[in-house]
Amino acid sequence: VAEGDAESAYFIATAFAKGEGAFEVDLVQAKNWFLKAAEMNHAHAMFELGLLLFFDEDFATAHSWFDKAAAQGHGESFYRLGIYHIYGLNESSLSCEKAYSFFEQAEQRKVNVAFNDHAWMMATLPDKKCRNGEKAWRIYSELEQLYGANGMIPLSFLDTKAAVLAEISEFNEAIKLQTYVVESYCGVALKDSKDLTSWMQLAAKQPPEFCPDGVERLQSYIDRKPWREIPKDNFGAHKDES
Repeated sequence: VAEGDAESAYFIATAFAKGEGAFEVDLVQAKNWFLKAAEMNHAHAMFELGLLLFFDEDFATAHSWFDKAAAQGHGESFYRLGIYHIYGLNESSLSCEKAYSFFEQAEQRKVNVAFNDHAWMMATLPDKKCRNGEKAWRIYSELEQLYGANGMIPLSFLDTKAAVLAEISEFNEAIKLQTYVVESYCGVALKDSKDLTSWMQLAAKQPPEFCPDGVERLQSYIDRKPWREIPKDNFGAHKDES
């Protein structure tokens, strides 16, 4: 590092961030070492530093590092810059159009979560000008192609697919898929219940935070209504790959 090797600084920072090898997790040290690498023009370090600052809610400094990393073509940084326009962070304008523009830059660089969030918002945002079911379906189809025929798509992404299906009025398919998602994620099975109402009540009581929302979405599709949702104030973590 003393000789200007940015990759070494990045390696040390990652070890502190993840607690790898002989290192214990120390995010203060991780930030220090990511900063060293970032100042030596390491794009991935710029992003990782920005991400740590982002979750510390230092949105202004985080934005500057995402911006610098994006200038070097870093895909996930484009995705994060889009998030600023979904939540109006750091005095960024609330604009689905600007968010989508950044998401598209991330999609060109094969960032899976950008495809997912883009499709989700185009299917669920209350503002009509931000929705386009047919385009959401095309975006999601591109996401599926990234995973391939035998790829294991995360359940949270399948939740998005169900919302997109409902937005284009394919309610039967949305119901089928959302049922699978809730059964798999919440650990309940429709066959174990006497009727749909009691099964949904059981699913809604399960520990994962997703379950009540997932069940509400399922009920919406059963009622032949697409899902509408204002983005939650969780700084873009709503639709991750967990």
